Amino acid sequence: MLTLLSFIVVLGVVIIAHEWGHFIVACRNGVRVEKFSIGLGPKIWSKTIRQTEYVVSAIPLGGFIKMAGENQDEIRNQPDEFSSKTLWQRGKVVLAGPGINILLAFLIMPLVYLFGIHEPVYLSQPAVVGWIEDFSTAQKAGLKEGDRIISVGSETIDTWKELSQSLIGKNVTSITVKRGNDQLVLSVSGPLTGLNPFFRPVVQKVLPGKPADRAGLQAGDIVLSVDGTAVTSFNHFFFLLGNKAGKEVHLGISRHGSASVALVTPEYDEHLKKVIVGIAMGNETVFRKYGLIKSIRTGAGNIVDSIVMTFAAIGKLITGKMSMDTLGGPIGIAQMTGQAAKAGLGAFLSLMAMISLQLGIFNLLPIPVLDGGWLILFICEAIQGKTLSKRFIHIAQAIGFSLLAGLVVYVSLNDILKLLR
Repeated sequence: MLTLLSFIVVLGVVIIAHEWGHFIVACRNGVRVEKFSIGLGPKIWSKTIRQTEYVVSAIPLGGFIKMAGENQDEIRNQPDEFSSKTLWQRGKVVLAGPGINILLAFLIMPLVYLFGIHEPVYLSQPAVVGWIEDFSTAQKAGLKEGDRIISVGSETIDTWKELSQSLIGKNVTSITVKRGNDQLVLSVSGPLTGLNPFFRPVVQKVLPGKPADRAGLQAGDIVLSVDGTAVTSFNHFFFLLGNKAGKEVHLGISRHGSASVALVTPEYDEHLKKVIVGIAMGNETVFRKYGLIKSIRTGAGNIVDSIVMTFAAIGKLITGKMSMDTLGGPIGIAQMTGQAAKAGLGAFLSLMAMISLQLGIFNLLPIPVLDGGWLILFICEAIQGKTLSKRFIHIAQAIGFSLLAGLVVYVSLNDILKLLR
């Protein structure tokens, strides 16, 4: 029930904000809005105020406003129709929805730090390398475990949080490290990848029926070692399991401060193409609250970083450097909102801000039927110097709808497969 309620609240807020953005700018530019709907499908409630019908529908997976003259088949060339407005006016109406979502993310995120949130412990610690992945740019640059990173290019680095922020979406040319008593400047080519901090991985979830479950591991256990080798991060943990499928492994764990050893036999997952024990892992966290100014600065900085990372991820999806399997849909979002609600107000607001941001950016993609697709059509109209034909717009929208429907089906199947694993 908590998952369902939190899902409805999060989607409700971000969708209402998105549609309100379109609505208010349309009204201010003299466009008649015929319907403002929150949700899709059958009506649960409706009320007409002035010239607009306000509707709450049964399926909380979207929303829309219907403007006069928006549908090509209903254009009557009236002055209050969307199609009668200038390109600049129509562009403002279209941009307002995504713009409000992005603005909402900037407004919500400072509240996360003002109310307090659990943050990984390692983020406030010195940027000391715990483990380096094989064949990564960090390994090629000559970085070693135990190196303390003190600058990236000309930017001074004190903590892992500063290091993470300095690397987002950037190509690095040099990095300065302290190794023992020596200070070294190492050359790097491209994005700096493969670095992992020192932190103790915490078991967040044990999957029923999997090796870890059979061995008696529990949520909250801290993984200390694999066959006597100290674990420095969860990436390191999975690396150590790499060739252990079918072999009994001694896992050193800490439970409520007491150390013990669990015997686990990892198995190979054909779908994931890797060795697993059936646990979800996370970081040790600490609860922190910031002052007003620092909350605003930190929250805004996080949203900017997230925007950069989102566009970088879109680029990787387009070029094939990131798998489409990483995408999630409504089921995955519902799960995340439920988990965030259980984690506290800070985590819940943080997720709401991220979903609002992602919705805003997603709607800017140049796919017909999305807001970004409308902008592309407006640009084509400006270049052509006249209104685009109804046939061209219908074909573009049909293609866009097919792409969008295919994506929704794909991510929904992704979510279902993840639940079944």
